[in-house]
Amino acid sequence: MLTDVQELAMHDAVARQGTAMPGGQPPGMVLVAAIVSHKDGPPPKGPDTRTRYLPGQQYWMEEGRALRNEKAGLIYRVGSCSLDWWQSTGRVLSPWPEQEEPLVTAPQPGSLRIMSGCGYDPGSQAYRFHSALNRCTKHASAFVRWGDSNPHSSFRQLDAEQHAAKVRQGVLDADVLHCHVAYYLLNNTGLSRRPGQLLIRHYHGSLPGGSSTHVQADMDEALGAKLVGARLSFYRDAALASARLGYQVRIEWLPITVPVARYAALRNADRLSRTPTAAAPFLIAHAPTKREWKGTGHLAKAVRALQAKGLPVKVIMIEGLPQRQALERKAECDATFDSFWLGLQTSGLEGAAMSQPVIAGDADVRALHEQHVGYCPYTFADTEAALTEQIERLVVDVDYRVAEAERVRRFCIEYHDYPAVARRYESLLAGWLGRADVFTEPVKEVAA
Repeated sequence: MLTDVQELAMHDAVARQGTAMPGGQPPGMVLVAAIVSHKDGPPPKGPDTRTRYLPGQQYWMEEGRALRNEKAGLIYRVGSCSLDWWQSTGRVLSPWPEQEEPLVTAPQPGSLRIMSGCGYDPGSQAYRFHSALNRCTKHASAFVRWGDSNPHSSFRQLDAEQHAAKVRQGVLDADVLHCHVAYYLLNNTGLSRRPGQLLIRHYHGSLPGGSSTHVQADMDEALGAKLVGARLSFYRDAALASARLGYQVRIEWLPITVPVARYAALRNADRLSRTPTAAAPFLIAHAPTKREWKGTGHLAKAVRALQAKGLPVKVIMIEGLPQRQALERKAECDATFDSFWLGLQTSGLEGAAMSQPVIAGDADVRALHEQHVGYCPYTFADTEAALTEQIERLVVDVDYRVAEAERVRRFCIEYHDYPAVARRYESLLAGWLGRADVFTEPVKEVAA
């Protein structure tokens, strides 16, 4: 909707976001950016010839009017607030903040400013990706969240409401806008991508049953966004979107990020080869976002059937806990059951980092792993009967348990550990920007 505001300054010096204004700063004027679509001046009696300002456009405005229009929510005064990219607290976010430090605290040749924005993130993927960039690269990632309605969304460097001005300035200044799930950085700030600014959309989740129809590649194409997917299943999503839209949709795999050493340190290393007993049963961690989506009922039936046979096995449900408590609870278990769809997800990767065998399903995702990495890393089961069989074998066969755990742990280190994801991201940035100077000297995490 266009907004009619009589106090809006009438000035013809208009530029797209981030471009130089002609003639320098006029006396008594300040540089502003439109954050809602509006027209300049009162409604005319005749044909409407007012200048229209679109989100992200910058122009000079008389200072008094700028103050009034800022209060009205129409504009943002560019430079009225600064974002300290390199020294800001919270550059590495973790349930154990005292042990997490950024790699660099000043820009280096090839350093980029990366603005990341996210809303609801049940897998806590967005904050860990942000933390991986700051811990393992020379780039500075600034991370903002919209909404804090659940225990999985509390980690944030910038709060969208408390730090609204800093967030807008970050969007204006950033070299890269990294939009997790949706375009919060643009839609919720009222700004637009400037020419030359790299825009990335990071797909994370899927609809119930693993449906791929939620990929909005036509919108992404219109905005000129580069697409990345947190799971290999997004290759399938891209194929379906291409068939639906009639053009080639390309999604790059940017794996879910897990700090392997940090999670491995939570677990007793001797637990993997122990013999379960009635007093100390084999514990299976299961952390469903929604039970009906994840095969929780099938897991319960499988375990009851094994208990009826006298096997010492028990399910540990991990739901509604802050992440630190959830991880500590999972570390007490012997295996993780992820779900029957989408294969290896965040919960499973956490278990893999802790050297647990991880059971999951989805034959299509298994085939994608075999195609892209050469093997299926997780213990496969996509029916209740197969799940029952796999759990029984893991309980009674120690050698099998150790082998299954080691395979998925090595996979997790190679593709999902902080340095692995950071390096993959830099490779994508180098290709998209046509720059070879974005690479950081390799940083090794100590993988226990």
